[in-house]
Amino acid sequence: MAEMKHVDRDQYKKMMRQKRLKVFVIILILLLIVGLALALKFYILPTVNEKKAPVTTEAPVTTTEPTTEPETEPESQPMDFTFEIPEGYAEKHTYAVAVNRQKSVITVFEKDEEGNYTVAVKAILCSCGSEKTKTPTGTFTTSDKLKWINPSTGLYSQYATRVSKASGIWFMSVNYTKKSNDALKYDDYNKLGTNCTGGSIKMCVADALWLYENLEKGTIVYVYDSDIAGVLGTPSAIRIDTSSEYRGWDPTDPVDDNPWKTVETGETTTA
Repeated sequence: MAEMKHVDRDQYKKMMRQKRLKVFVIILILLLIVGLALALKFYILPTVNEKKAPVTTEAPVTTTEPTTEPETEPESQPMDFTFEIPEGYAEKHTYAVAVNRQKSVITVFEKDEEGNYTVAVKAILCSCGSEKTKTPTGTFTTSDKLKWINPSTGLYSQYATRVSKASGIWFMSVNYTKKSNDALKYDDYNKLGTNCTGGSIKMCVADALWLYENLEKGTIVYVYDSDIAGVLGTPSAIRIDTSSEYRGWDPTDPVDDNPWKTVETGETTTA
């Protein structure tokens, strides 16, 4: 009888050890589950989402009006070149023009008190020739002017001022698909500030018009490369929402029926 009680006691101890072991295993499993859940919530999922997140390289545009990019250069820069001005030039010409091909910036200068062209009065964002069709560097003088020009088959540009007869380079607006103010190649317009043309120097309509109206025949144009954008820095770029119903219009075109003027004034129109 004593032997049976001893056996029962041993079995009881064994059973209790097994229960404690089971409880320990259950607690261990629960701790592992909680640990995995915390790691999934605070480390694994945020890391995966971060890797999957798309990289945005441009600010989104609105569907109702053009956007303006911030200036990419300080407003004041040193003048790192000197115009070669022939004798008698200052008596007949108001301006001299510098085109920084590398930075896609035109800077217009007028005379200082000593008759040197060092006073910057206007900066223009432009596009020069691409790598395959580079705009030539050097000093040129303006000549002919055309309200509309047909630079290549099926393309037109407004307010063209010839820079070089020998190389066929002009100041002009961005291309249009036909001789109409509402046929702007808006994708090309959104490339202003990059070198992507066939060699001519292109810009928005308002700037092309300013040069067209203000540069006398024979105005000096100096085309060069520099890391310094220009005395006035780099102007802001206007970007057109390519889904807009007004995308065929240059937002700077001064004609009365330009629909962007309606957007700017807050007026509404009906189809």
